[in-house]
Amino acid sequence: MTTAVATSPLTLWQKIQIAPVIVVLPLAVALGVFRENKRRSWLRAARTAAARYILSVRVWTPWELKSALGLTTTQTYEAWVCRTDGAEVFTDELPEGAKLHWVGPRMVDRVILYFHGGGYMLPAREEHFDMLLTLRRDLKGAVGFALLNYALVPENPFPKQVRQALAAVRHLLDAGTSPSKLILAGDSAGGNLALQIVTYLLHPHPSLPAPPAGPLCLGGLLLLSPWMEFRTDAPSYTRNAARDVLPLCTHRLFTDCVLPGVTPELRAHLEPAFAAASGLWRGMGSVVERVLVVAGEHEGPLDPTEETARAIAREVQDTTLFVLPGGVHDDLISAFGAGFPLRLPAVHRVVDFSSLCSPHRYGL
Repeated sequence: MTTAVATSPLTLWQKIQIAPVIVVLPLAVALGVFRENKRRSWLRAARTAAARYILSVRVWTPWELKSALGLTTTQTYEAWVCRTDGAEVFTDELPEGAKLHWVGPRMVDRVILYFHGGGYMLPAREEHFDMLLTLRRDLKGAVGFALLNYALVPENPFPKQVRQALAAVRHLLDAGTSPSKLILAGDSAGGNLALQIVTYLLHPHPSLPAPPAGPLCLGGLLLLSPWMEFRTDAPSYTRNAARDVLPLCTHRLFTDCVLPGVTPELRAHLEPAFAAASGLWRGMGSVVERVLVVAGEHEGPLDPTEETARAIAREVQDTTLFVLPGGVHDDLISAFGAGFPLRLPAVHRVVDFSSLCSPHRYGL
């Protein structure tokens, strides 16, 4: 497995990682990229510029992007385990064809169930596993971290991903995890999926599996650049078009890929912004104890993220929105790939939130 990965052609993400060194860094200096990234390290600014250029230089199809990235989530996880000291493969097979990949040994006393981003179209990246491992180590192994490997669009339209996420929640509850010690977390599309679970707990839908029996109040929601609405006409998309890591055409590609599965009957369950506007989140405080939303100042979906976060705050008293100055979409995830996660104030907030303890370890 390791040999195959090592000898395979460079994937799109590997090209993005090396591009700053050989091409984008001198271009960035020449073109003034850093004027748009005053609060960012040169490496993170250059990687952002490289990713934006590669994604905007042509019109990508879903299958071209999948092929360019190269690996599935399971293959990425196994490759990550091979290169990470002390890591082992711990995978649970779930109903609906999903899998749970544990970052570290299985631990069900306190669990963060993570849903990766990628527009529901792309697999998890090694940076996702790097981030979860860093958080696990910072929490002294007191919290278990599991990433859900769910089906991708357009081959697998909605609501299959919701059924798989519900199967993962049920799996952990059946294994002994208390709802109050379970945090649902995710970035981008993964944040969208976490919010879908909350909407479903408040309003079960006949097309989806029956909810777990008995009262259920989750320990929290950790949402990193969450995808709140399946449209791209918010002013922030235009305002941040030259700054966000994802160009507008990529945001639109993701939207086009998920919309075929968004039926009128399921729209309020699948689209958080619409759920908030429809009043489906009344009583949200009864099914989730606290919420942390992290967004980037310069990301395209910022406006709907802030608006929906305010709707959550009206229902869940312990809700925090942290906008990372100069940040772009999924900036917290990308920071781990660039090697600078601990420089971000948002990381300390995420660690504190993930601890499932009330004292604020960093005094924030």
